[in-house]
Amino acid sequence: MKVGITQLHIADGDIVENKKRCLEIIQKAYEEEVELLCFPELTLIGHAEEGSHFEEAFESSQTLIFFKEQSKKYKMAIIFGYLQQTTDKPLNCLVMVKDDQVLMHYAKIHPYTQFGENLKINKGDRVAKVWYDGLNISGFVCYDLRFPEIFQVVSKDCQAIVIIANWPKTTVHSFKTLLAARAIENQCYVIGVNRVGSFEDPLIGTIEYEESSVAYDYLGKPLTAEGKGKKLLCFELDGTSVERYRASYPVRKDRREDLYKKMM
Repeated sequence: MKVGITQLHIADGDIVENKKRCLEIIQKAYEEEVELLCFPELTLIGHAEEGSHFEEAFESSQTLIFFKEQSKKYKMAIIFGYLQQTTDKPLNCLVMVKDDQVLMHYAKIHPYTQFGENLKINKGDRVAKVWYDGLNISGFVCYDLRFPEIFQVVSKDCQAIVIIANWPKTTVHSFKTLLAARAIENQCYVIGVNRVGSFEDPLIGTIEYEESSVAYDYLGKPLTAEGKGKKLLCFELDGTSVERYRASYPVRKDRREDLYKKMM
């Protein structure tokens, strides 16, 4: 399966402009015959999540409608992020669509408490996965990357894990290191999709983002070349290769989950 990961320059809070920027990349991905295209966290709003007018009910979400329409028109599955409305605080969600179908819907389990995201966003409470084009795929959102336990849960039957993010430039080294570590630990493809641009935070000042989207194979080797100046990076995934490697080196069979639970 041919996958495309984006390096979208998000205009925070400007949905119209962000749709234009997404369309430009979607059209390029179509020309490259991409079968699964991945966008970063909160794709159309960026850090404007504090405004309640950006929250959307799942049933009537204009973000879901937009990406479903593009998926159908350009004949590819698309992963993106949006803010789901609830009766309380919203959920920071990853969604995968193909044509008119929602194939996967995941709510971020770990809000980022250091910068107060937990005060604005509810916690998700379950993982999500889908079988698509020869692979079981799961997905997480940004700060989730720092919690290896949930990766161990989904990798029991998933060959690829996608992490959509708004990960700052100051800790991009950590982003890439953690992605590679999760790939090695779980013997699967791990795909990180980060935004580009900057945001003026009223508490901490300017937050900058750089082109750092990257994918790693089950050995922790990068599948993508350096992405500076590129809005789209493409590579191939092969689920059978993952299973062959796992069979040849069955390290996960040596995990002692019952013991770990007792220790915790």
